[in-house]
Amino acid sequence: MWVVAPVLQVGVDFTRIQEAVDVAADGDTVLVRDGSYDSCTVAAKALTLVADGAAVYNAWLSIERTASSQPVVVRGLGGAGVRIVDCRGSVVVEDCRFGGSTHFVGPWPYPALVSQSDRVRLGRCVLGPPPAGSHVVGLSADTSGLAIYDCVLAGAHGGIGYAGFPEDGASGAALVASTTYASGCAFRGGTGLQGSAALGMCFFSPTSGGDGVQVSGGALSTFDCRLEPGARGADAPPCPPAGDGRRWFGSGSVVEVAGIALGVASSAPTRMGAALQLDVVGEPGALAVLLFAPADGPAFVPLCGGVVLSAPAQTAFVPVGVLPITGGLALTLPVPDLGLAAVTLQAQVAAATSHGCQLGAATTMPLLAPGF
Repeated sequence: MWVVAPVLQVGVDFTRIQEAVDVAADGDTVLVRDGSYDSCTVAAKALTLVADGAAVYNAWLSIERTASSQPVVVRGLGGAGVRIVDCRGSVVVEDCRFGGSTHFVGPWPYPALVSQSDRVRLGRCVLGPPPAGSHVVGLSADTSGLAIYDCVLAGAHGGIGYAGFPEDGASGAALVASTTYASGCAFRGGTGLQGSAALGMCFFSPTSGGDGVQVSGGALSTFDCRLEPGARGADAPPCPPAGDGRRWFGSGSVVEVAGIALGVASSAPTRMGAALQLDVVGEPGALAVLLFAPADGPAFVPLCGGVVLSAPAQTAFVPVGVLPITGGLALTLPVPDLGLAAVTLQAQVAAATSHGCQLGAATTMPLLAPGF
């Protein structure tokens, strides 16, 4: 267990996240106090990286080259972007906000970049929009497996680009040769740029809106998601008009299922000996249950209109009850002192609904010793 804060004092180990990551052993937890920090890279290591309290702003976060036995959990961080590359182990990014940049600033422009990674879960994140005119998508993924819950993925709005030319709005996400499941998400294309004309002359034409999502090969399955095309830039006669974006576009397959997304969120981090707060939302009248398991994501299997995120042999089932007319239920669970510095669990919500069984979102729960 390592603690990072802007000022070195009693109870603080480092003032830079990278320093803590470098000395951490496989399976360690790094607790990051509120503050502003430099970029960091997690490479070939199992790690839980969790913000304590308010969101922590980290410029760029890279997670690379993990083995199947090296899960990585990130909660509550934010900044320019997160990159997940060549990871065989599960990678979970929750309650994070990444805004992106341009193609000429930083190591990569995307709020989230996922490449050659098998089991990536994004939960309750806001990705984008990047700077107007950058033509950068909210999420760029290739040759990967993703499960995305309750996230907003927004492409850049149209604007004058770095080279001085008008740019279209960008897509909310670009998925290439990837298998993606999304529940309760919004994929938002950026709006186009208004054209410019005066005295009967067109200086530059309006630009087109971005697509909600582009799917090139692979497959996207959605449940209770919104694919929102960006509107074209306002007309400026005599300039020719632009076109609105499309809900989705590409050579891959897209399957959309309507319904009410089943979600769960938890307080983080939680001290042992205190109470864990859990909020479950879904279809009113659904009979819900929580599936508690280690947060290492050994399973990634489609089932019951969702994705199984833990192996049954490692899972404990805890009944929640019937969701009320509001669709939301708040739970308070006591956390015993386990005698450990830190441990990270996950809880996935499942339910019997009017349409049958439903597997919903999951939340990671970093549990810390009382002294941290």
